[in-house]
Amino acid sequence: MKGKHFNQLVYKITFAFFFIVLNCQAQKVSYRSPLNIDLKLAGNFCEPRTDHFHSGIDIKTEGREGLPVFAVADGFISRIKISSAGFGKAIYITHPNHKVTVYAHLHSFTGALHDSVEALQYSKQTFEVEWFPEKNLFPVEKGQQIAWSGNSGGSEAPHLHFEIRDEKSEEPLNPLLNGWQVNDTIAPSIDSIIVYHVLNGRYVFMDDSSFKLAGKRLNDKDTLFGNADSIAIAFSGIDKMNDSLASKLGLYEVTLIEEEDTIYHFSFDKLNFNETRKVNAYIDYKLKIYNDAIYQRCFTLPGNSFNSFKNAGSGIIVIKKGETKKLKLIVSDANKNNSAKIFYIKNDASLKQSFNIKKINSIPYPNNQISKKWNNAEVLIPEGAFYEPIEEPTLKRVIDRKSKFPVIEIAPRGVALKKPISIRIKPRAEYNSIKSKLVIVELNDKRKVKRCLGGFYNNGFVTASSKDFGVFTLAVDTVAPKIGNIQLEQDSVFNMWWLRVKLQDDLSGISSYEGRINSEWVLFEYDAKSGLLSYQIKDPFKTSLDIYIETKDQSGNKRVFEKEMKFENK
Repeated sequence: MKGKHFNQLVYKITFAFFFIVLNCQAQKVSYRSPLNIDLKLAGNFCEPRTDHFHSGIDIKTEGREGLPVFAVADGFISRIKISSAGFGKAIYITHPNHKVTVYAHLHSFTGALHDSVEALQYSKQTFEVEWFPEKNLFPVEKGQQIAWSGNSGGSEAPHLHFEIRDEKSEEPLNPLLNGWQVNDTIAPSIDSIIVYHVLNGRYVFMDDSSFKLAGKRLNDKDTLFGNADSIAIAFSGIDKMNDSLASKLGLYEVTLIEEEDTIYHFSFDKLNFNETRKVNAYIDYKLKIYNDAIYQRCFTLPGNSFNSFKNAGSGIIVIKKGETKKLKLIVSDANKNNSAKIFYIKNDASLKQSFNIKKINSIPYPNNQISKKWNNAEVLIPEGAFYEPIEEPTLKRVIDRKSKFPVIEIAPRGVALKKPISIRIKPRAEYNSIKSKLVIVELNDKRKVKRCLGGFYNNGFVTASSKDFGVFTLAVDTVAPKIGNIQLEQDSVFNMWWLRVKLQDDLSGISSYEGRINSEWVLFEYDAKSGLLSYQIKDPFKTSLDIYIETKDQSGNKRVFEKEMKFENK
C-alpha cells in the first residue's frame, strides 16, 4: 500500500511540476516592436492629458502615415473598433500570457481582416463598428503585419498609440515596464515649484487672489517660504527623450523626502479607466484653467481615491514657526533616469497672508448634495462631487434680455469635479412645438457660445450635464449642418482616389451621415476632428457618378447633397 500511495504521490507531484512549467512557458512572452523603425515617443504612459491620464505610449511614425504595423507577439485578434473620434481605427490582440495589446489611430487594416471588417460595415451600413471575432478567426504570429499606421480618430498628428492591458481587469499597464525599452538616457526635469498652506484641509497659495504666479524656478539649495504650520508643494517638470530635447513627456515616479523620511511617493504602473478623470486631482486644476500650466501635486487631495496614490503618503510638511526643513524631490522615468533637487522650506511668521483664516476655517468638506431651484431652472451638484473642501459655490440666475432664456452662472471656475453637475432649464410655452431643437450651451466670457452640452427634454425641462462650472443657457438649433463642395483627391500614402466633402455644424454637432453612389449605399469614412467625409473610389474616370450625401445634427436637422459628377482625367 505504501508503494502504491508513494507512486501516486510521485505522479501527482510530477504532473503538478509539468503543469507549472507549461503554465510558466505560456506566461512568458517576449515582445517585438510594432514598427520597423526606432521607437521614439511622442507620449508617455499616464501623462496628464485634457481631462484624463494617457492610457498608453504614443510612438512617432516619422510625421507620416502608412508605416506597416506588426503584431508584437503571437495571439489572436479579439476586438476591432472603428470610431470617428477616440482611437479611430483600432486593433486589440490577446496573447497567451493573458495580456492584450492595443494598436490605435490606424490608417487601415491588412488582408483578410480588412476585407472582413469592410464586409461587416456594408452589412450594417455603418462606418463605426465594434467587433469581437471568434478566437480562431484571426490568429496572428509575432511580426505579422496587421495594419498601416495612420492619424484616425482623435489623433492630432500621425502616430501609433500602443497599449498593453491585463486581459482580466482590462487595466492598461505601463508598456515601458512590461517588456519594452526605448533609447532614453535623459533624466526628467524639475523646473519650478509652488508652496501651499494647508489650512483646515484646504490647500491655498501664499497669494490666493493672484494667478500670475507661475511658480518659483527651483535651484539646488533654494529656500522657499510659507506662513503656516502645515505646508505642501507642487512642481512643474517633464521628461525628455534622446531623439528630441523638445519633447514634453509625462513622469513615471515622484518621491518627496523630508529630512530623512519619505513623505510622498508614487509610480505610474497601471491605470483603471474608471479613474482616468482623476488627473484633475493630481494636477492643480485651477492653475491649468487660468494659467495653462501643469503643476503636479506632491500630496493627495482627500477626495482622490486613484489607486496609484492610495499609499503615496500625505506629503504634508509639519513645520513650527521659524523652523526650516530640508526637502529632497526626486523624479524618475521608466528607464531609471532620475533628477533630484534639494531645497529648504521655512515657516516665516512675518510673511503677509492674503487669505482670511476665519473664512477658511469655516468651510466644511462639502460631501452633501448641493441644489438650487428657481421657477424655470435647477442646478444639482451631487454628493461627493469635489476632491477637496471649497467655498460654497455661487449659483446665480438672470434672464437674458435678447433670448429671454434663463442664464445660470455656477462659480468659481477652476474647480475640479469628481462627478458631473446637472443643469435643468425650462423653456417658455411657445417653444414646446420645437422642444427637440432645444439644447443647453456653455457661454464664454463674452457671452458667446463656447460649447454645446446637448440635452434632452423631459417634464417641461431641458436637462444636460457638465464636468465644469461655468455660465449656461438654452439655445435653439434649427439650422441643418453644412455640406461643402465635393472634391476628388489622391492620397499621399497609397495613391488611392478619394471623394471628400466637409461636414460642419455650428451648434449641436454632427449626429449621423450616409452616402450613396448611383443609388447604392457606399462606405464613407468620417473623421470628426476635421469634419471630412471620405469615400475611396477605384477609378473615378470611367463613368459619371450620381452622388447622394445626407447628414443630421444632434437636434435632428437634416441636410442633403445631390449631384451628378464626371471627373476628367487630366
